[in-house]
Amino acid sequence: MYSYPKNIIRPIDQNNPNKGYNYSQSVAHLLSLVSGVDVEDITACTVYRRSWLRYIPWYRGQRGGGAITLGSRSWSSITFTENFFSDDKVYYKHAAYLDNFMTWMGMSAHEVGHIAHTKRFGSFWLYIFFFTLQYIRHGHDAAPLEIEADKGRVEFHRFVRYMQDKHGYNVLKDIINSEDNEESKINQINTLWDQYVSHKSIKE
Repeated sequence: MYSYPKNIIRPIDQNNPNKGYNYSQSVAHLLSLVSGVDVEDITACTVYRRSWLRYIPWYRGQRGGGAITLGSRSWSSITFTENFFSDDKVYYKHAAYLDNFMTWMGMSAHEVGHIAHTKRFGSFWLYIFFFTLQYIRHGHDAAPLEIEADKGRVEFHRFVRYMQDKHGYNVLKDIINSEDNEESKINQINTLWDQYVSHKSIKE
C-alpha cells in the first residue's frame, strides 16, 4: 500500500499522483532555514515516488532506499524510493518510512541542497557530468557536492537536538502535523529557529 506523508508533501493533482508532489509551505520554509536554499526553489521542486517510468535512484527500498535530485536552472525534482511512501512493515520492515517524520525531513534537508547545485550549473547535463566525475574521483560520500548538500541534514539534526532539550523531541513534528494553517506553522517554526540561532551565537 502506497500513500504519502500528508503534512510534508502534497499532490500536485489529487486525481493523478503520477504528476508528483510539492513540499508544503511550512516544510519548505523549515528546509530553507536549515539548508540555506531559497524557499521559492524548494516550493517549486517536484517530489516523485520511484516508479518503473522513473526508476532512479537505484537503491533497494528494503535496505533503507534513498533519493536523488535532478534539475537545471529552470526546474528540479527529487525522487524518493517507494519505501518512503509505504507503511508496510512486513515488506520493508524498519525502512517503511511513510510516518517517519525524522527520516523524511533528514533526507529532504540533504536533497534540497542539490537544488542549489542544479541552479549553479544551470544545465542538467553539466550538473550530471560534474556529479559523475566527483563520484568517480571521490566516491559517493566523499564527493564535494554531497558533503556540501549534507550540511542541511546536519543542521536539521542539530536544530532537533536543541529542540529536544528545550521543548521535547516531537515539537517540530507536532507543529507540522497540527491543524494550524501554514502561516501559523511558519511563525511557530520561526520562533523556535530564532531561539536556536541565539543559542548558537552564545556558544560561539
